[in-house]
Amino acid sequence: MRLSKPHHLLTGTVGLGIGLAIALAGCSGDLPGGQTDGGVLDTTMACESGAPCGASCCVSGEICDTSTAPPMCVVPETCADHARNQDETDVDCGGNICPACAVSERCGADDDCESGVCTSGHCQLCRALSFGCFGNWIRVCASDESSWTDVEHCNAMGGYRCDDDTGTCERVTPLGNDSSAPTGTYFQYANFTTENSVFLGGADVDSYVRAGPSGDENLIYVNRDGAHVDVYRVTLSDSDGDGIIEPNQHPDNPKNTGPIEERTLVHLNTYEVPIGETHSNELYVTESSIVFSRFSATPGSLFSYDMANGAVSQIVNPAIGLGNQVLGYDDVNERWYCALAYERWVYSFDPIENEWVLEFAYPSLSGDHSNGLEVVTDPATGKPYVYVLDMTSDFIGQYVKDDKGHWVQENLFHYSQAGAADVEGMGFGAFNHFWVTNDGSGNAIHALYELGGGDIDDYVGIK
Repeated sequence: MRLSKPHHLLTGTVGLGIGLAIALAGCSGDLPGGQTDGGVLDTTMACESGAPCGASCCVSGEICDTSTAPPMCVVPETCADHARNQDETDVDCGGNICPACAVSERCGADDDCESGVCTSGHCQLCRALSFGCFGNWIRVCASDESSWTDVEHCNAMGGYRCDDDTGTCERVTPLGNDSSAPTGTYFQYANFTTENSVFLGGADVDSYVRAGPSGDENLIYVNRDGAHVDVYRVTLSDSDGDGIIEPNQHPDNPKNTGPIEERTLVHLNTYEVPIGETHSNELYVTESSIVFSRFSATPGSLFSYDMANGAVSQIVNPAIGLGNQVLGYDDVNERWYCALAYERWVYSFDPIENEWVLEFAYPSLSGDHSNGLEVVTDPATGKPYVYVLDMTSDFIGQYVKDDKGHWVQENLFHYSQAGAADVEGMGFGAFNHFWVTNDGSGNAIHALYELGGGDIDDYVGIK
């Protein structure tokens, strides 16, 4: 389960300003049908536009303005009435109530403009001679503030990104604490293997929580061999008999101490998905599709497999390839993320420039290279965080943009148990935990295991 971004809808009440408060205060008579809607009352007792109102009803779409004597039915001002009223600086835009204005429309301050630039009473595209980062491009604003000029393209594949502060291409360096300075803990819960469960093996994994007939179903998707994606359902039982289902309960978890409650894995079905190989092609699952990369065949590209009809479509086809082995999706900003494994460089995809943009680099986390990445939105704050794992499960790094748009390492969570397992793919969903696969490299047993709880639950758990 991933938490979707909040939808900020422009409703009929936006832009009514004082009129709405007037309507609620003065047009609420006891009428046949008893229907009210923000001061617009049941039209079975409608009065004509401009007629007195109070205990009687205004025509649908009008409100009772009690600031006049007598109160009158009026059409409220809105941000969609094709008129420049309220405190709008242009028709239906600007001011404190309505959306910002487009380039060339009238304005009184920078905040009135979508571009944030108001010059001589009109919105301009940009500030004269200022610079901006557009994907991997550095651009400079023309002196007449009407256009951008490309200045330099930063080599994202070579470790460079556009610096918002200096307007130059800077080489990224590892950001935040390395494994010597963790700031929090997490734990291992389930550990399903090909020897102790129905797990069929494989690598590259994601999890999805869907509504089922008997409640939410916690599903796990695993790329078994590059041609088959197995779907499992994992359930949690009250094995300690206290009448509570406790996914974070763990003997070492001071926030929820107790025995680990029993998990059960059931194989549901298998999809034939033409991924090509395992351990290098991470998955991202939605309600209806499986998104995957083809690391060797088409570097940097993403494909979507339709679970209903088996159709495969390419959804990301960058101008320059990228050897991405891990994959995540920011559902707040609708942006794909991936990483170059051995450099630990994290990228996002810019659909406008059609290229992967280097965002930040992270330090060694006790593994040979990056092998896990997920983007999870904090359900309490609505803030998306990027989580990264190295080739072992010792540490999970947590990254986020600060208020100035700069990447920071918010936390470095430490796996508090001995014997961390190898990592080949990382997903998030079931029980608000991370799910990781180990593909049996180095003669290890193929495994699917669960990480979470502890301090990391403060950011991913349901509050």
